Amino acid sequence: MAIENVLSNQVSPGFIAILQNAQTVVDLDQQPTNSFEHSMTGIAAAGQTTNIETPIYLLETEEFIHTNLANAIREREAGDTTNAFASLGKAIHPLEDATSPEHKPFQPWSYNESFWAEVYHVYHEHLYPDSTTDTNQVEERAQLEGSVQYAYDIFMGKTNMPVQFFNHTNFLLDLPPAYLQRTNQ
Repeated sequence: MAIENVLSNQVSPGFIAILQNAQTVVDLDQQPTNSFEHSMTGIAAAGQTTNIETPIYLLETEEFIHTNLANAIREREAGDTTNAFASLGKAIHPLEDATSPEHKPFQPWSYNESFWAEVYHVYHEHLYPDSTTDTNQVEERAQLEGSVQYAYDIFMGKTNMPVQFFNHTNFLLDLPPAYLQRTNQ
């Protein structure tokens, strides 16, 4: 919903569909070792700990976003808009996930998640933060929608790509303040 809410006045419906499809494609990959695609910490083997793994996954997430955004920009500049929007969609995915209470700040995703833990996670992920009175939901929505606009503005050359998207101390998404002012009510 965030992609459509934020970009429907800036992007054609066909490109919105490509961006949304990229979310589904990335979500198909739920292996702990690929948790960086979801701004999470993969615990793929017994004995691994978040204090060691989280900084590694944060760096992998940064690389995933930078690589996909750079590909999107290069493809857009070459006139390959379909692939450009697919790459942009992949870059947007971990940015959006980083705003979810089920993900931030790089929560662990383990090789042995129970069925009910997975159900709980998926259910809560599908709740769009749309309250105008709950302070947490207002902030979460501003981050969610701000992350989409930020990635799109980088893609279009309206703002520069940052060296890092996340605070490497608290592992939270570090959006410029201007992108936290969005309200698409």
